[in-house]
Amino acid sequence: MTLVDKRWVDETSERSNALLLNERMLQGPAAVARFSSLYSGGNAPDAAAVARINALLAGLPD
Repeated sequence: MTLVDKRWVDETSERSNALLLNERMLQGPAAVARFSSLYSGGNAPDAAAVARINALLAGLPD
């Protein structure tokens, strides 16, 4: 399972779900959870970003 965010924004953006997750939800016992952002810069994912995302997702357990 992965977190979905319709915006392609940096993790430090106030519009980022990743920022919210890291600041508000991955606290206390939940801090042991692994979170990997799919954002890799730019205005939209390019071929290199898609390849990196596919490799990241391929390594996750089912």
